[in-house]
Amino acid sequence: MKNAKSTIYAQNPSLIVKNVGGESIVYDRDSSNAVSLNQLTFAIWELCNGENSVNDIAVIVSDALKGEVDTELIGSLLRKLEDENLIEP
Repeated sequence: MKNAKSTIYAQNPSLIVKNVGGESIVYDRDSSNAVSLNQLTFAIWELCNGENSVNDIAVIVSDALKGEVDTELIGSLLRKLEDENLIEP
């Protein structure tokens, strides 16, 4: 079984992004589903480029926020993004 912290995610290619009042609305053209993402979740989604692992994303976000971000929190947000079909492993 692959280590969850080494999982690499990529964005769903059928998405359109609009920024509205400090939040990002991500619209899936295939399912007609729209999801509102806060700043942190959107930043994590942007890092899902098919190259960054969960650990990589945690390090990048921690560096950007100048404080440690728990890998479990990152994993939880990634699972939510995956549940909404915004990313795929």
